[in-house]
Amino acid sequence: MLSSLNRYKLDLWGLVVSRLNPHSLSLRPDDLLIILKMTLSIGFRDSVSLLPAIQATRLLTFASVGLFPTEHSSLSGHTTAPIMFRVDAVSRANGFPQIAMDPRGGRKGGRLYVTWSDYRNGDVDVFCSTSADHGRTWTPATRVNTDPVHDGADQFFQWLAVDPSDGSADVVFYDRRGDPRNRKQIVVLARSTDGGRTFQNYGWTDTPFDAQGVFIGDYTGLAALDGRVYGVWTEKPVRKESQTPGALRIVPRNSAEYWKLRGTVIRIGIADFQSATPAAAK
Repeated sequence: MLSSLNRYKLDLWGLVVSRLNPHSLSLRPDDLLIILKMTLSIGFRDSVSLLPAIQATRLLTFASVGLFPTEHSSLSGHTTAPIMFRVDAVSRANGFPQIAMDPRGGRKGGRLYVTWSDYRNGDVDVFCSTSADHGRTWTPATRVNTDPVHDGADQFFQWLAVDPSDGSADVVFYDRRGDPRNRKQIVVLARSTDGGRTFQNYGWTDTPFDAQGVFIGDYTGLAALDGRVYGVWTEKPVRKESQTPGALRIVPRNSAEYWKLRGTVIRIGIADFQSATPAAAK
């Protein structure tokens, strides 16, 4: 189960993984909640991700402050730039985190994965950190996108899934490495089969699109099972040029043509790593 709540006023930045005191929430003693927490002003939650896991173990990622008594393991050393940022030609952007687990680790589950994006390198990159001890300690951040560091290309609006059959970690995101103007993007799938230490990037789409200021990204989704990865994302359709260059034509707001020009479309992609190896993104 996945859900989200959004609030955008940002005063402080820190990435913390917290273990809730189960007694404070009247849970059974064997219940465990691990929380990825960003400190935001006025205590509202953001980017909430909730998924059921093994034997009442739950993983939850959100942005909040001071909601429950917790024990913390800090990720602040891994996140050195805020995850609220501006991306050209997109109505709004953020690098809110996701958390997922490799369930092949017994009663408490296996390796935890956290992904987010920030601009520590000057442009926006996607990062991943993992924990092999149920969130007590975390690896240094691994850069998920494989283009050269600080090349001026943004990668943003990532989403994470871990395949429960083999533990591979998959991350989908918008990628502008192919546009020198850093305005048009394709959709890229990154995959790790070594516990998040390295990622191979694959182009899931090959036609760059300009978002033209519309609302995209918050509805990206990803799921993986048995070597097949399923993604869903939004795009702004490429608009054909007018037959009469320079002509100005008013399109009524309530018309179907207006929404074709202004709106977005939903795309679905499937990557099958069992039957074939997709072409790597350039």
